[in-house]
Amino acid sequence: MERFLFPLNELDNAIRHIQTNRRQRRNYVLEHHIETDEYVRLSRLLITNIRIYHKRRTDCSDLENILSNNHMVEMVDVFKASLQTTILLCYESLIILVEQIQILDHRLSEELERILEERKTIEVPLRVLAKAKLESPMEDKCSICLEQHLMKDVISTDCKHHFGNTCFVNWVKTCNINHILVSCPNCKKEMPKFNAYRERAKNKSVTQL
Repeated sequence: MERFLFPLNELDNAIRHIQTNRRQRRNYVLEHHIETDEYVRLSRLLITNIRIYHKRRTDCSDLENILSNNHMVEMVDVFKASLQTTILLCYESLIILVEQIQILDHRLSEELERILEERKTIEVPLRVLAKAKLESPMEDKCSICLEQHLMKDVISTDCKHHFGNTCFVNWVKTCNINHILVSCPNCKKEMPKFNAYRERAKNKSVTQL
């Protein structure tokens, strides 16, 4: 009998491509020590589904071999029809499974992109402030954490709003991760200029994670 016409080569190639992506991501994550719980969860789910694919792929081939084997030619029509239906369902489930694996692969790429974006350093220009003022509290409270910080731990915007250093840096990262323009958390001014304060003048500083 004729073999079922399913795009098995395309499915196998898709799985191989995904496995290559997984290995490359895994090596990068381990090298840079940036593994998160969500990344681990998605990665394990991906590996499990790939294993299921290979097992189901073998099952489909085995069933088709039984159906096409010469000594099974005389099997009763009812059994042959049932086996044919089973093989069709098996191959169709392979297609659905590969689609699910591709979605997982995409989610893993997105998670890695999110991790990298979150770990980017934010360059914060510095302005000189007298030491006494650096140790004094900000006039108002940070609208993000609702706490009052010392001026040495404050970032100010050109729209005259003040925030805790960590609060504002995290806000900028959140905007970047979500691919939206950075805006002032208070007045929503887009792309405000901002600066931190230090006792000694420097052109630029990088706020580390």
